[in-house]
Amino acid sequence: MELELSNLTDEEYLAARGRLARDTNLLEAKAWLITSNLLFPDNFKILYDAYTFERDRINVEESAKHFNRLFKNFTKEEKLWDEVEKIVEHVEVAKKLLYILIR
Repeated sequence: MELELSNLTDEEYLAARGRLARDTNLLEAKAWLITSNLLFPDNFKILYDAYTFERDRINVEESAKHFNRLFKNFTKEEKLWDEVEKIVEHVEVAKKLLYILIR
């Protein structure tokens, strides 16, 4: 694993360590994400990783904070707009389900 990570930039290395730890140790993954966010607060990939980490764990408050920072600072990132489209699709489905339930 270290050999694979040796050719990465500092930002890429920290992000990769956080992603690698997600499946085995959530606390370690979160520590890598916090560290990378503190060292590189203006890096889209690191902030997006932090957002998806919290989103996937259904931590609404933290994922919303990260998404807000993404939306304020990285409006030209295609990956962000892909995520916005997914959110809109989920809201539309929820709206339709709610309509069915209250009929």
